[in-house]
Amino acid sequence: MKRYFFIMNLCACLWVIISIILSRYWISELSQFFNKTIAIIIITGIAYIPGFLSINLMASLILINFKPLSRLKNIPISILIPTLNEEKHIYQTIKSITKQDYEGPLNIIIVDNGSTDGTLYEVTKAQNDFKIEISLFIENKKGKNYALNKGLEQITSPYFITLDADTTLHKSAISNILSTIINSNSFVSAVAGGLLVENDDSNFLTKMQRFDYALSITSIKNMQSLFASTLVAQGAFSIYHTKTIKDIGGWDNNIGEDIILTWKLLQQKKLVLFEPRAIGFTVVPEKLSDFIIQRSRWARGMIEGLKLIKPWQQGSIYTKYLTFIDLLIPLIDLCYIFVWVPGLVISFFGLYYIVGPFTLSVLPVLLSCYYLMYAIQKKVVLEPLKINIRFNLLDFFIYIFVYQTLISFSSIWGYFQEIFNTKRIWKKD
Repeated sequence: MKRYFFIMNLCACLWVIISIILSRYWISELSQFFNKTIAIIIITGIAYIPGFLSINLMASLILINFKPLSRLKNIPISILIPTLNEEKHIYQTIKSITKQDYEGPLNIIIVDNGSTDGTLYEVTKAQNDFKIEISLFIENKKGKNYALNKGLEQITSPYFITLDADTTLHKSAISNILSTIINSNSFVSAVAGGLLVENDDSNFLTKMQRFDYALSITSIKNMQSLFASTLVAQGAFSIYHTKTIKDIGGWDNNIGEDIILTWKLLQQKKLVLFEPRAIGFTVVPEKLSDFIIQRSRWARGMIEGLKLIKPWQQGSIYTKYLTFIDLLIPLIDLCYIFVWVPGLVISFFGLYYIVGPFTLSVLPVLLSCYYLMYAIQKKVVLEPLKINIRFNLLDFFIYIFVYQTLISFSSIWGYFQEIFNTKRIWKKD
């Protein structure tokens, strides 16, 4: 692990050194409009840091070695599903659990948090239709963390899975994620499952999210897992060691409750892995307004985590390093929206002070990084699990040049929400 960490950062640092040497004229030219310090900050935010992180990611993906999975049985597993107005999805989610190839005992614990639609009817229908143990509980106190903690009280199995009510599972998902947590270091307390988009062909926005989940999010989690420091064991689909989660008191009342839970584990030097071959299919926002709400909530959850547990308070050097990167993300988002996008616009008028030939030289690195992401995903996940995802080349280039604008805008909105402490909402009723 130390050797991988050294190689990864050596490659990234060499890239930054070369970038600094090549960008001296760029700094000089930009200093004509800003003072030199601001010029360096701008170039750092739109070039040095993104380049460093891209090379970091590429090197780590090359170094990853995926261990073979084993088939386990006779280990009881509980599946905890919090619900709030999920009548459209909950039945299919339960049905996907009944289709698992895992041979051990499974029981489903559903905790409803005040649904006003037909969610409870759909759960009752599933109880009658499927031969699997389904327990339903009601938590009247509003908040996803309260629903999760209510369910945690009912769990007696050594391991449990959290699953969002709009996430269906690939037939081998439980077998694969259980294999990873059982056959790993005894300090592993959680494993995040992989997520792909269920409604990926609904519209332009969901097509963009298809690339985000299948390539970017998966690859970043692969990199973090290389150092047993996956920063989010997401509530949408992850497995946990029951006793450990009960010992730390379950989920706190935060908008990013799964982020905080994961960081509390990492702070105690517990290990958190990622298993890309354990696949859940999640329903992503189809409306731009819902997308912005979701991504601003994720960004706000990250800031919550940084406020509660500072990077230097984390348990291992690897987690310190990875959470410190999160400190840099707001700078990247701000520079992207307020510098890169305007710079791109004025470049069409022949003004290349911000976006020009030097910044375009990063494009081959970016494309190489994405190709590596795709090649690994195809070899490790898509082909072995016989999952077919249609990657359209035109959609991909739109994703590269447009989608980041939506992400950065949504994230900045989330940062301001956290700064001004606006009301926290799990989801719209």
